[in-house]
Amino acid sequence: MPLPRLPGEVPGLFPAKADQARLGWLRPYVREAVHTFRPTWTIGPRRLLDYLILYVIDGEIELHLNGETWRAGPGNLLWIPPNQPHAMTGAAPGTRMLYVHADLIYDPARSHWAAMIPQGTLDLSPWQPLRHPALPDPKLAAWRGLLPAAGEEAGRLLERVVAEFTAQGCCTLRCSALMLELLAVMLTPAAVPATSRFPEGGVMDEAIMRLREQMPHCDLAALARHCRLSPSHFRRLFQRRFGHSPRQALASEKMKRACQLLAYTDQTASAIAAGLGFTTVQNFSRAFRAHTGSSPRAFRRGA
Repeated sequence: MPLPRLPGEVPGLFPAKADQARLGWLRPYVREAVHTFRPTWTIGPRRLLDYLILYVIDGEIELHLNGETWRAGPGNLLWIPPNQPHAMTGAAPGTRMLYVHADLIYDPARSHWAAMIPQGTLDLSPWQPLRHPALPDPKLAAWRGLLPAAGEEAGRLLERVVAEFTAQGCCTLRCSALMLELLAVMLTPAAVPATSRFPEGGVMDEAIMRLREQMPHCDLAALARHCRLSPSHFRRLFQRRFGHSPRQALASEKMKRACQLLAYTDQTASAIAAGLGFTTVQNFSRAFRAHTGSSPRAFRRGA
């Protein structure tokens, strides 16, 4: 039997199916996180029990992984899965890098070990219970070698992982959260690169924040100009980033604001309608019912 309607229930946006699944199992655990400089160096063939992530700041690394070869320079990220035979060389005069050993699925019965697996270790069968299990995600399971989707943002996040781990000496909840953010960045690269105008995120992320700030009278043409884009290009990028048009986003934000005002204030429906830019309370009521399935009066009563 379905559950009765919740008081104040409104239509919600939910994660994509792939993200819903990842939310159920992704639990990163950092075992080691280091910022280091190594003069010319070599690690001979070995296998690991966990994941190894390397980010090159300066220098060059040549990675041989399961019969394939990659070369990584500044700004590149290398991904080495568990139990994959690999060897690495750092070119002269040396390599400045960040590296992290981590589990993606934390298990207190399996994850609490500390060891530096030396070169030449290729048979991990004696430690099979400690080996990271296969990932239930084909996209992440396919990652190996040089990951082109990673960039400067991934490097900044790895720096924060290293700083947090170094400060605390172990994997904290914050450290795990930073790893989760890193994976999110690598799984969903921005639709457009960050610009010098918006150095901390994509143009569209800045646009949606401004749209919300300028509610209810946001001028979408002016917002496109602010982003230095034509209106048509702005609409395309916005649709690609959020899955709906700027106009749909503005209408949805108005309804969210209406729900908040009905639930948490004593403002009349007429006052709310006027404040949200509706010409009549009847127009507001029709739009509200189409969005929520309830009239403003019924929503306020929790019906």
